[in-house]
Amino acid sequence: MRGYASLMLDGTAGEVSPQVKDMAQKILISGDRVLSLISQFLDRSKLELGQISYTITEFDAENMVNGLVDEFAWHAQHQNLELQKEIDFPHLQVRADEQKLREVTGNIIDNAIKYTKEGRVTVRLEKRNGKACISVSDTGQGIDSKDIPDLFKKFSRADYGSMNMLGSGLGLYLAKTFLEGMGGSIRAESRGTGKGSRFII
Repeated sequence: MRGYASLMLDGTAGEVSPQVKDMAQKILISGDRVLSLISQFLDRSKLELGQISYTITEFDAENMVNGLVDEFAWHAQHQNLELQKEIDFPHLQVRADEQKLREVTGNIIDNAIKYTKEGRVTVRLEKRNGKACISVSDTGQGIDSKDIPDLFKKFSRADYGSMNMLGSGLGLYLAKTFLEGMGGSIRAESRGTGKGSRFII
């Protein structure tokens, strides 16, 4: 389905109207999220079977952040959100499993976009105490202080009322597991419901 939608968007299937392009883009966005859910359940199975391994290499974190911001630009635009990036430390070299760090960071960005009705999402790269720090801030629903301690538990999801978002309840649990497996960490901050949130890797 994603393949046919891509052909409609890039013009390979011929000229299509703006309305059809918009529908094709929605198919791609929904397809990406379903693929993410499938990946999360497969990762959970690998964890339970002890089959998760890490390939640690050194790479440019700025390139990874730039690629993710470009990848999610359509998602943000579709929801009339501004997706910003702030690179405080250009070409910051990190040692980690690039694929897993990219998966974790992408999931955090996707969550921020899903739970933000208006305003912006900001992805920031900096260096703190000798370590790379990636933060994803939004102007969205925010998180009640009572929910923060349980966010990273398996099948835990904050109560967002009537938003009824598609999700497995595994994304943040896997993020914490993967990051700790690479010697990193993740935490969440929020001033409360309706006041946005920030996830710091």
